Amino acid sequence: METEKTINEYRALIVQPLAAFEAELKEASTVAERCGVLYRFLIDLAVPEKLERMARKAEQEHRLYEAKTHGQAWKAVIDLLDQCVATGGDEPISLQLFANIIDTGLDALEFAMVPPALDQVMVGSLDRMRASELNDVFLLGINEGVLPAKPVEQGLFSSKDRELLHDEGVTVADGESEQMAGENELIYRALTLAKKGCSCPFRWPLKMVKRCGRRHLSHVCSGFSQI
Repeated sequence: METEKTINEYRALIVQPLAAFEAELKEASTVAERCGVLYRFLIDLAVPEKLERMARKAEQEHRLYEAKTHGQAWKAVIDLLDQCVATGGDEPISLQLFANIIDTGLDALEFAMVPPALDQVMVGSLDRMRASELNDVFLLGINEGVLPAKPVEQGLFSSKDRELLHDEGVTVADGESEQMAGENELIYRALTLAKKGCSCPFRWPLKMVKRCGRRHLSHVCSGFSQI
């Protein structure tokens, strides 16, 4: 019984405004009158306020595309009604034709959206980044032993064993030389991804600077800038 009562209450909430809207719409005869009835119906239902709340919620949840859609929906509907009044005005129109015009107009609504590819920020590791046509690239955490990473021997075979097996046509996991080649490829790909600029702040340990000297360090830095 409680469920049935709740259902009836919800039904009343829906039926009453729709019944009043239908009655007013049938009494209207011109394009302007029917547009006015539809506008008042949407205002009575607080549609602008609800769309604004939906836009704020979507923005807080980082659903930016939905937020922009909700934010532009009310203005788009008002523009549609204004166009109907401007073209039809005091011309009489049947309820069926008016409904068809509004339905077609709503289907044709377009929202001004910036394509995601133009303003999005992508974050990923070098070995998994497959993007192309990037404007700017920022490489973070470039330190000694990170890029290029130090080769790590895994398994039972040494690098020399792997080379011997490879020469005999036996397929084994990558050794140090293959790992270094892969790291060099990652570096090249990372530094050539961007169309406009590539920023790669990196640090060298003080002991390495002392060991290599400023001349060698400058050579490394210039090498990065020339790629």
